[in-house]
Amino acid sequence: MAGRQKRITSFFTSPTRSLSTDRDRNDDQTPSVAQGDDSHSTRSDCDTHCDPPESKKKKTTERKFQESWRNNEKCSNWFEYNSEKKHMHCKICRETGKQNTFTEQSGCENFRTSTLDRHMRGSDHLQAIEEVALRRSFDTAVNRALSENDQGIISAMQSVYWLAKEDIATRKYESLLKFLKLQGVQTVDKLRIGQNASYTSRQTAEEMQDAIGKVIANDIQKQLQESEFVSVLSDESTDISVSKKLVMYVRVIEEDFTPKTRYIGNVKVKDGTAETIATELKINLLEKHRVKPSQLIGFGSDGASVMRGRKNGVSVRIQREVNPYLISIHCVAHRLALCTSQAADGIPYLKKYRQTLTDIYYYFKRSAVRTEGVKEIQAILDDPSLKYKEVHDVRWFSFYAALETIYRTYGSLVTYFRSVAEKTPVAKGLNDDTVRICCYDTPTHGCYPDSNTPEYGISVR
Repeated sequence: MAGRQKRITSFFTSPTRSLSTDRDRNDDQTPSVAQGDDSHSTRSDCDTHCDPPESKKKKTTERKFQESWRNNEKCSNWFEYNSEKKHMHCKICRETGKQNTFTEQSGCENFRTSTLDRHMRGSDHLQAIEEVALRRSFDTAVNRALSENDQGIISAMQSVYWLAKEDIATRKYESLLKFLKLQGVQTVDKLRIGQNASYTSRQTAEEMQDAIGKVIANDIQKQLQESEFVSVLSDESTDISVSKKLVMYVRVIEEDFTPKTRYIGNVKVKDGTAETIATELKINLLEKHRVKPSQLIGFGSDGASVMRGRKNGVSVRIQREVNPYLISIHCVAHRLALCTSQAADGIPYLKKYRQTLTDIYYYFKRSAVRTEGVKEIQAILDDPSLKYKEVHDVRWFSFYAALETIYRTYGSLVTYFRSVAEKTPVAKGLNDDTVRICCYDTPTHGCYPDSNTPEYGISVR
């Protein structure tokens, strides 16, 4: 029985041992084998349990841009984000020309806080910050220096402009700057650059005048071109150097339809003929200031024959050569002056009146002793200290100035004439003429210097 039982056991255990041997033999070819819980499982069960397990996939979280980075104190001054392309850039590194991920066109796409920290600690970024700081400090210093120099130049140009407006010689420019400095105008000190450049010379003042003149001329030219219509006012005269001059003004219409008068020049001409004046007007208006012929619609003058001659006057030439629709206007003030002067020539009393004013002027002009004598009497009688003025036929306001002087110093004038009448017959005659014209020819009342009666025709004070 024992031997039989042994054979049965051997029969059942041999296949299992053989299967185990086959498994051991195939271990080198199979990555791994899963063993079943049952040691007596079949071949098909082994194949099922020997398949390799699926690899575990590593889960990654997609990183995104954080809006809080924009307002971060450490990043706000250099950080830039392109929301369309989803790129990060460093504007400071870009400004200074650094080469790194944050300056490339594609930018940085690694949205990590640690990425930003590494960039801020990087040598490129730190150098870029230092360069920008130095550059800004330099720019600030330069701008401050330029601003101070500009203030000095502005003060100097205002001084030059004031001298021109007040008809003061340009050679007084340096003296004026010294006076302003004494008055505590600190901007004048800003004109000096280094040890030599002070910009206080007469040549500097003349250059500033030229610059101011060009700016004004450009503004006037712009107004001329923008104005729909233009009128020119012109007159010729001879200056103190016996040179013939032609002065020109224009009337323009501004945007609000307000007429404005602008000075455009006082040019030297070879003579005062109509041909020369008309040519000069065309050169200055049509060529120099680019006024269109259709814009020029008015011409104003003093009414002289050379200006308004019916055949070859300046106005007729401009109508013929520039604009046939031009309107020529005889100055109203000149017409009034001509009317009054010509009318006065026909009245003996008015002729004598004007002649007396002229004689009084020349009586005191020729003698310093007489001038001092009348000034002493003016001081005693508490009259204003005034010089007697000449009457000019071509200067309308001169008549008023001469008459006003006599009106305000009448008492002193008559007193002086009477004090010297016994020694100087001319003074006696001027005294009689002065009393006569001021008393409206009523000599019987005996006009005394302190009189204030209606018979004088004027009041002394």
